This record gives sequence, C-alpha cells and structure tokens, in this order.
Amino acid sequence: MLRLVCCLVWVGFVVASSVYTASNPNIQYVGRVDFSHPSQRVFDWSCVKVKAMFDGTTLAVRMNGGMNFFNLFIDGQTEPKIFETTDTTEVYYLATGLPPGNHSFELVKRTEVSVVLAMKFDVVTVESFLLDDGCRFYSLEKSGTRKLEFFGDSDTNGFGIEGPSPNCLFDHKYENCYVGWAAKLSRALNAEFHMEAMSGRGVVKNAGFNLDGKHPMPFFWDKTLGHLHLQVPEWDFQTWIPDAVFVYLGSNDFTVNTWPPASVFEDHYLQLLEAIRNAYLPKRRNQIDTQPKIINICGGKGVENQQPCAYVSDASTKFNQTDSGNTFFIHLQLDEQYPQDFGCIDHRNVYGQQKVFEYLLPLVKQILHW
Repeated sequence: MLRLVCCLVWVGFVVASSVYTASNPNIQYVGRVDFSHPSQRVFDWSCVKVKAMFDGTTLAVRMNGGMNFFNLFIDGQTEPKIFETTDTTEVYYLATGLPPGNHSFELVKRTEVSVVLAMKFDVVTVESFLLDDGCRFYSLEKSGTRKLEFFGDSDTNGFGIEGPSPNCLFDHKYENCYVGWAAKLSRALNAEFHMEAMSGRGVVKNAGFNLDGKHPMPFFWDKTLGHLHLQVPEWDFQTWIPDAVFVYLGSNDFTVNTWPPASVFEDHYLQLLEAIRNAYLPKRRNQIDTQPKIINICGGKGVENQQPCAYVSDASTKFNQTDSGNTFFIHLQLDEQYPQDFGCIDHRNVYGQQKVFEYLLPLVKQILHW
C-alpha cells in the first residue's frame, strides 16, 4: 500500500553539525551516476540507490530532487518511508531522533527518467549530507559480487504499478521500480543491479510515433543520464560489469500508428545486442573476459506485447549463433487476470509484476547457474 511521508525540509544545515559532500568515499551509489563533478553526484535512472552507514541521531541530505519520489530505508526497515522532492535545492531531514550509535540508510529513486510534460521528472543532484556534530559515515560491508542489468521500458520501471485500477491515469506517486519484477529478481538472487528503463520507448520507434520518431531506447544504451540537455561523459562500461543484461523491449513499437516491418525490427534489435556485447568486451591487455549473458524477454497480455515476440526470438537465435551460447530468449507465459493484475493505463500492478518475477526466477537461476 502506498504510504507518503513528508520529510522535514529546511533552508540550510543547522550550526552544530558535520557536513559531508556527496562525493564522500563512504557513501555508495548503485546505478548509472555522473561522477564527473568533484563534490556532487547526479543521476536520473530508475532505482538508483544511495546508501551508507553513519553514527549519530540525525541524517539529512541537501539536494535538488527533480520532483522525483524516493523510498527511504533506515536501519534495514522492510517498509520504506516515501517522500516527494521539489525541483529546487532543499535540505531534507531523512531521520531525526534516532538512538545514539551506528545506523544505515538506503535512498532509492522510485521514479523514472522522463521528459514528457505530464510526467516531468528532472535529474537528481545530490550536494551534501548532514550528521550530528562529530559524527561521520562508515564503510559499508561489501555486498555479494552478483550483478544484473535491466534495459527496458515501462514494463520494467514500475510505471503505474501502485495504481488503484487499469483506468487510472499517470500519477507520480503510483510509480515504484523497487517493487517491480526486476528489483524483486535482484533481491531474490542477492544481486546488485542497474536499471535503464524509460516508458514509451521502443526498439525502432516509440509509442504513439511513426517510424521517424527520435531516440528509441537503444539510443540511450551508452548514456550516463537519460536527460539529454546535460552534457556529461558517456557511461564507462568497464566500471561495472554485470553477470547478465536483461532486455525487455518491443511492445511500444507495436502500439499505434505505423508498425515496423519484421526485417527492420530484427535488424535494429540485432544492432542493440551487438552494442551490448561490444560494451563489455575486454578493453585492456590481460583483462579477464567476463562477458555477461544477454537474456531477452517478451510476452504479456495484449497484441502489442505478443506481436514482437517472434521477432525478438529470431534476433536472439541469430545473435546466439556467434555469441558462444551466451544469448537467451524467454517468452513470458503468464496467467494474467484483468483487471486484477493491472494498474494505471493497463500496466502491470504489484500482482502482475509478481507473476513476472515468479515465472523468471527459476529460469534465470538455471541460465546463470545460481
């Protein structure tokens, strides 16, 4: 159930406090983040996570939250506090009145990259953190070495997942990547994960556009940020190499207006697979070749979800012939019930996403030998 909690917002930090820049080495960022600024950290993709251990009774962050929603977990809580941010720089008190001693926090961006007027989320710019005077951040214990990456659209980023019915329109508070199939799969497999997923994007064209539409999802494969108005370095793939990359794309190509011919769709899909494979090729002499598996997913309720499946399967099979058996295809065969399994604008809700997770879990374990 959605539970909104307003965090206290102050104009500036209190006097008796210790202030640390966002670049403090004991603060971890998981996901595609722009590290080019000496003290700030900038990100916009779904489910980017900020986490650390600290001591004291108070924790606050100074940031421009870009009108995004966040899940906040203190000391391993299973039920997050949920809060909304503005598009100006504010100080958000995340925790106050904690008992003295060591504590942990995880801040997870619920909402996606979007530049559509109705769902305008901007980038997040984290500037600094506040702790009690004399308190500090500590190194977190390293998590497991398993890593997963998810590249997709609204079927992956949790669009409308907490909406009350299929008839609800988009609302920021109903989006939550953290309870979607990809995040659940990662937690079940004890894996760190990155997610690059943008609603409405296709392989050749985007939903509601003809074949000349700009910037389908493959355009963003090498982008650190999804917002194109910021000039930041492209993503360095060698800094984080996953065990598997999941691709769940294609339904938006077959929604309305002109559908791409099968040959065009397959060619573009093959180009995407080639870009993924090339991104993780060893770049240095004597570097261990740790090529990730590529797992292509298709299927779901509705013509637009089933139409690309034969094309995705064919492209996956063709690519696998020269990929040493490291490319896989999974066709989702789900017992989806309407309207029970669907949230806003006919997107899967938490129940529908749970079915995707349960279907994929044993198959992914088999593929990855986990």
